[in-house]
Amino acid sequence: KSIFHKLKMTEMWNFYLGDSLELFDISPKGILQRTILGHNISKEEKLAYVFLKDHWIAAKPCKDSSFSLVSCVTSPGFTFSEVSGK
Repeated sequence: KSIFHKLKMTEMWNFYLGDSLELFDISPKGILQRTILGHNISKEEKLAYVFLKDHWIAAKPCKDSSFSLVSCVTSPGFTFSEVSGK
């Protein structure tokens, strides 16, 4: 899981293997978007998702998920001192 935090740059999450993962994205205006990362595209699961900068983001395993293999890519890169919400 990834607790709510905010980055100063855009971050892309890619799904590779395992069970579905639920993403939470709250815009600066307070609008919540929920997205499921996973391989079942017929159930509208996504293989990738882009969080825009200055959004609050979080992730958790979906019900009955045992593991999810994902990667997170930022541009430009970041240091942990730039993460809000710790």
